[in-house]
Amino acid sequence: MTSVSKPTHASTIAYMDLYARWEASNWSAVDIDFTQDRADWQTLSELERDAIIWLCSLFYTGEDQVTDDLGPFAGALDREEQLYVLTTQQVDEARHSVFFHRFFTEVVGQDGDLTQTLRAAQRCAAANSAFATVVTHLDAVTAQLARRPSPRALAAAITNYHLIVEGTIAQQGQGLLTEHMCMGRLPGLRAGLTQIEHDERRHIAFGLKLLDDLLKDHPQAARAGIFDTLSRLAPHLAGLIYPPEPAYLEVFGIDRRDVIAAGFRSLTTKLAAVGLTASEIPGWVIPITLTDPYAIADRVQLLEQHGVIATPYTSAGPLNDTGVALLAEAIARSAAPRRPLYLEVRARDRDQRHVFLIAPSNDPQPAGARTSVDVRLSADADDLAKLARGTGLPRSVRVSGSAAGIRALPTLFPAASQSVRAELARLLRRVPRR
Repeated sequence: MTSVSKPTHASTIAYMDLYARWEASNWSAVDIDFTQDRADWQTLSELERDAIIWLCSLFYTGEDQVTDDLGPFAGALDREEQLYVLTTQQVDEARHSVFFHRFFTEVVGQDGDLTQTLRAAQRCAAANSAFATVVTHLDAVTAQLARRPSPRALAAAITNYHLIVEGTIAQQGQGLLTEHMCMGRLPGLRAGLTQIEHDERRHIAFGLKLLDDLLKDHPQAARAGIFDTLSRLAPHLAGLIYPPEPAYLEVFGIDRRDVIAAGFRSLTTKLAAVGLTASEIPGWVIPITLTDPYAIADRVQLLEQHGVIATPYTSAGPLNDTGVALLAEAIARSAAPRRPLYLEVRARDRDQRHVFLIAPSNDPQPAGARTSVDVRLSADADDLAKLARGTGLPRSVRVSGSAAGIRALPTLFPAASQSVRAELARLLRRVPRR
C-alpha cells in the first residue's frame, strides 16, 4: 500500500499559483471568430457533422452540469485560497458553456437561446447511459456534500468531478476533437478547445491538490471517498466516449481501443500524482487494476463481445459459454479476501465450474482441477452476471464454504451498490460453515 506521507507530484502545486495562472490566461468566449468554421462546416459530410455534434454535446452538457454542481464544494473548503480558485473554476465552466452555445448556433445552425441549445445537447448526451450515470452520480455526491460536508464526501466529489468528468471525459474528448475531428479545419472550434484544455488542466491540478491535502490530513476518510467513487463508476469509464454509431469514430480514423486505453492511462496517472495506485481500488468486472491500459481495453471489448457487460446503448447478454468463463474470472478478480483462498464459481444452468486461487493485491490464478475449495458461489449464469454488475442479489445465488474461508472473504463485489453489498454480507454471515 502506497504511503500518502511521501512527497507527491500534487504536493508541489500551490493554490495561489493556480489563481495567478487563471488571471494570466483569461480569454473571451464571445470573441472567438467562427467565420471560417461556418464555411468549413459546409464541406463536411453528414456523418462527420453528426460525429462532431455528438461529441460537442457531451462537452456542452458536462460544462453546464459541473457549473451547477460546483456550489456545494465551497461549504466543504476551509481555506480562503481554495475558495478563490474554486470561484475561478465556476467562471471558467460558464464561459465554456457560452462557447459551445455559440458554436451550435453560429456554426451548426441551431436556433434558440442558451437554454434551448443546452437542452438539445442534453438530449443527445443522455442517450449514452455511461455518461448519464456519471453525471447523475456527480449530482448525488455533490448533494451529499451540501447536506453533510465531510472529508470523505469532499474526496468523493473531487474524484467524480476532477478525475472522471474532467480528467477522463473532457481531456479525452478534447484530444479527439482537436487531433482528429477538426483536422486543420474549424479554426474557431480549435481555438476555443485549446483555451478550454488549458483551463481543464488547471482545474484538474486544483482537484489533485485538494485530494493530496485530504489524504495527508484525513487519510482514511479520503481514501474511502476516492475508492468508493472509483469502484462505483469503473464499470462506466470505458463507455464515456462511446458513440451511438461506430462510424462516428471510424470516419476520422479513430480506434476505440486507443480511446479506452487513453482514458484508463489518464486515470492511473492522476492517481499516481497523489500517491495512489489502481491496484488499491476494489475490483469490478472491468479489471482496472491491470497495469497495461491496452490490456484493460482488450478485456473491456472482450467482455462486451460475449455479453458480460453492456455498452452505453445496448443491454448486456445473453451470455455464451466464453462469457460465463470471463464472468467467473471477473468475479474472482472482484473478490476482496483477507488472505489467499480458493474460490469456486459455478453457473448451475450451464454446468460450468471455475476455480481460482485469489489473494490480496494479486490477479486470480486458475485452479480448475482442484476439488477442495474455501468458498463456493453458485447461481444461474444470468443471475451471476446481475450480481457481478452490482444491480441486485438474485434469489438463485448460493454461497457455501469453510468458516475460515468466509471470514477471509468479508464481501464479494466491493464495487456493488451499498444496499447490494449489505445484502451480500448478510448472506455470507448466514452461510453454513464447515
